[in-house]
Amino acid sequence: MYDEAALLEVDIFVCTADPGIEPPVMVINTVLSVMAYDYPPEKISVYLSDDGGSDLTFYALLKVARFSELRLPFCRKLKIEPRSPDAYFLTTPAPVDDSAMAKEWFLIKVIS
Repeated sequence: MYDEAALLEVDIFVCTADPGIEPPVMVINTVLSVMAYDYPPEKISVYLSDDGGSDLTFYALLKVARFSELRLPFCRKLKIEPRSPDAYFLTTPAPVDDSAMAKEWFLIKVIS
């Protein structure tokens, strides 16, 4: 465990330039992964810099802002690893029981 009061504020920049080379889904998965770090949310700021000014990347970021309201508490509550939605759902088997965790797991998977 760590002393949250001793942790510094952190700014993280995710940079992209061309949605053809860096698909927005990869960029957005990176943003979500960073936002889900095990770090006090009030001490971390995540910025996306899109040098190409892509409408597609902008739209994806708007969608992920809404999705993050479900995804981030899910990651924190269940200590999800890996934090990237794509990596997590590709490597983690679906829960087989009818628990609350299983219902939440399927809800997040369907949305992502």
